[in-house]
Amino acid sequence: MLTQGQGQKLTFAPAYEGTSEVDEEYKLRCLREELEDESLQFQRKNIEFLIHYYENGGKVPAPGQTIWLLDGKVVDKEPVEIPEGSVVWAEQVCLS
Repeated sequence: MLTQGQGQKLTFAPAYEGTSEVDEEYKLRCLREELEDESLQFQRKNIEFLIHYYENGGKVPAPGQTIWLLDGKVVDKEPVEIPEGSVVWAEQVCLS
């Protein structure tokens, strides 16, 4: 840490001005990769649903919104109870 008594000048890097773009094409690329991931095969129904959703004009959720899926079907909110053998997916965009 520099102090005034050292007579040195502080310089700072410019602030980052880029944006984080998450669109349907980006989500499709990610989902197709996830579909090939062996560790995510238990989510296959949900991933296939989302691929179909985005391929047919579905929109990425706005930051802070979530699309909830249960076994490849949209549900209106986070499931409180999940039937045995079922899987849940929360489709959302998180931007800082």
